[in-house]
Amino acid sequence: MELLYWKDPAKSAAVFLPVFAVLTALLCWSLFYVLAWTGLTVLLGVASLRALDFVMSKLGKPNPLGDPIATIKKVDVVVSEEAMGNMLGSALATLNAATNKTKQIVLFQDVLETVKFAGWCYSMTYIGSWFNASTLVLLGWVAAFVLPKLYLNNKAVVDEMVGKVMVQVNSIKEKVGGTPPAKQE
Repeated sequence: MELLYWKDPAKSAAVFLPVFAVLTALLCWSLFYVLAWTGLTVLLGVASLRALDFVMSKLGKPNPLGDPIATIKKVDVVVSEEAMGNMLGSALATLNAATNKTKQIVLFQDVLETVKFAGWCYSMTYIGSWFNASTLVLLGWVAAFVLPKLYLNNKAVVDEMVGKVMVQVNSIKEKVGGTPPAKQE
């Protein structure tokens, strides 16, 4: 979460900008083209850092950047069987909950949830006609890095507005969900 709150701007930018660049490139070019150029760019960057390190060591001077590759070398990329088992167990529980919820919605077992889902689907037809999926992913990525910081800067105003909206939503839920229709068998 520290990345999203920009507590260390250098690290946040190091995560935000490459993904932003790839998502933006995907709007214009194919996935294979973007992946190939991303790979070449990463290789060129690492080669440049190694060349700088080599030149500075031959000149007998310290590298002004330190060793930026050292942090990447320290990252453990091996996934243990235990960690994979935990992730699969969690994913399976989430999948089962989602399929049960979908079944309830599709079979009209929870009418309010079915109406909300229908409204969501209808609104997605408009959003889908305005944007393609990659644009929405790009907007979501930008929002993930911008909204938390905006919230921190304007917490009092946002909390007040959300409180007012929640009062209205709860009153509507009580009115709509208060009298469920009787089931006929």
